[in-house]
Amino acid sequence: MAKVKCVLVIFPGALGDLMCLTPALGAISRRHPGASVELMARFELARLVAGRSVVARAHSLDAREVGELFSESSDGARRFFGQFDRIYSFFASDDARFRARMAAATDAQVSFHSFRPSGDGHVSEGYLRSIG
Repeated sequence: MAKVKCVLVIFPGALGDLMCLTPALGAISRRHPGASVELMARFELARLVAGRSVVARAHSLDAREVGELFSESSDGARRFFGQFDRIYSFFASDDARFRARMAAATDAQVSFHSFRPSGDGHVSEGYLRSIG
């Protein structure tokens, strides 16, 4: 298996949700030592944590490439998502079409996780359980 150099985490939540994701972001960073961890979220939130946490770069969840995953056009999506070696998506995990189009837009391993994890305990523990 090739070394993971660039990881993308896709997350649709607000500020409080993002704070709950922070332990999972740390675990993802430790799982892929030396890899750049990038966050796609509401841009102002992704930009807030980029460079101040394990997140190296910020991307907007409103990017055209995300919209292409819900339409027939996917050239831009393939160019953008194809640059990542590993993708963790907490966005649209229950949408089979989105999941299929995301998987088709990259050669990376992609995993889908519920934005609202089930189970007991704090939501941050749920995110950690979700990523294993």
